[in-house]
Amino acid sequence: MRESGTSEAFSTTIELAALGNRTTPTNDVKPVQVTFTETAHTQNGQKVFIVGSIPQLGNWDPAKALALTRTNKNTKWEIGVSLPSNTRIEYKFIKKSGNHVSWESGENRVYTTSNKSGQTVAASWK
Repeated sequence: MRESGTSEAFSTTIELAALGNRTTPTNDVKPVQVTFTETAHTQNGQKVFIVGSIPQLGNWDPAKALALTRTNKNTKWEIGVSLPSNTRIEYKFIKKSGNHVSWESGENRVYTTSNKSGQTVAASWK
């Protein structure tokens, strides 16, 4: 009888473990390419960056913010970023010159990525 009890307990444990494996979510989030464009007037020596709520955008740390590239004279800035799909992010643009950081005003911007690459998010400095 003792062997049977042990076997039943062992069997139940395996069944629960198998059930747990079937219901455990996978970390199979595919990255997607998102291009952020920003219209912002800058002073000589100033650059525009993006910083936000996820590691790919620096976790709100200006030192880890991503630099945008100027695409025309001081007004259009752009960056392509690989972000997790189907994810809500909050972000802001900042201007940096040396150790000085200027945050844009207002509420955080919010964007939810889709499951397709090639997304573009256009904004203007606020």
